Amino acid sequence: MGTLISARTFEIDEPGMPVGLVVKKAEILGCGFDKIIERLSCLGLGDSSLPSPSSVGKTNATDVVLLSENLDGRSPWLANGKLVGLGNLVAASVRTQLSPARAKRRLMDFGFEVELAAELAAPLDTSDLRLMSTRLDSQQPWLDLSAPVSSLHIASAAYLGRQPFVAVATHLTQLGFTLSNISCDPEEIDNVDSRVRSAVLALSQRFPQLLHDQPFLIVRAAARARCSPASVGRFLATVGVDLRLAGPLPRELDDSTGTLVNLLSSDFSISLKDLISVSAKVNVSLKLVVDRMLALGAGFNFLPDSLVSLDETDRRIVASLGIYLKNSSLSTPPTTPPHPVTPTSAAIRSTRSTRQGKHSG
Repeated sequence: MGTLISARTFEIDEPGMPVGLVVKKAEILGCGFDKIIERLSCLGLGDSSLPSPSSVGKTNATDVVLLSENLDGRSPWLANGKLVGLGNLVAASVRTQLSPARAKRRLMDFGFEVELAAELAAPLDTSDLRLMSTRLDSQQPWLDLSAPVSSLHIASAAYLGRQPFVAVATHLTQLGFTLSNISCDPEEIDNVDSRVRSAVLALSQRFPQLLHDQPFLIVRAAARARCSPASVGRFLATVGVDLRLAGPLPRELDDSTGTLVNLLSSDFSISLKDLISVSAKVNVSLKLVVDRMLALGAGFNFLPDSLVSLDETDRRIVASLGIYLKNSSLSTPPTTPPHPVTPTSAAIRSTRSTRQGKHSG
């Protein structure tokens, strides 16, 4: 006769079942949230992190959107009981067309804490969904009250929304956010060349926290926007970004250098495969490509000193097969270049190995 072992014996401390997932399954299965909770409890599969059905009441498709991190009704879901930031709340209000107060109450019904002390006075629209996202892409992570909103975020949002810097800053304060110390002239920001602002927008969307001591990121963004890397650096410094660069950024990029930079597939660690492909495409020496990238502050995932020169056959092979080559096969060259194998050298090695075999015997 089997022995009954309590399930608690094998309990593992795992994150709770997301309430958003349960609500979505309730919608798909056509049964209420309360029914699912009841059946899970009867089966011994209850989850104490889930809210009480009495506080939740009847659920609908809007709840599914509200409980998803990206406000799209899909995974990932908000972690049960977490603090929902103000940025998330504002974005949720826009996405679900619920008032901020109503969105807050509904989230609290599901057991969440919400970062909102009073009614929001500012009107909300779809541009706020983009403004609330830290990468200005209408996706999480969202802004919250734990840190002031940077001037870089404000300047990028203003350019993207074709609004004055001051208008965006004022709107954020109306929503309850604090701003970082704005020491720049807003009118000066608004009048900067659009190509420079386009490069800065690309950087703020992709690398908002990674601009310290990364000159090649700035050079790459400037090359794509066809503007001066030095101008992009000055704008970033104007909006309070501490670049901490080892040296000055180039004032201009000549056409050939701009082409080289744009052909690379990585913004950070450049692979040997990438360099070989670029060298083949533009028909310049590998050493010249490496020297130019080093001068621009690029990083490599191999030792540039270990490079060997390419002959014309190498160029044709890489140019025709480049998209199929794996980085791992080319990004870790030997620490010393292999000696060329000729019939004479092969015969010498064969003779040496034979003699060594006799001596060891």
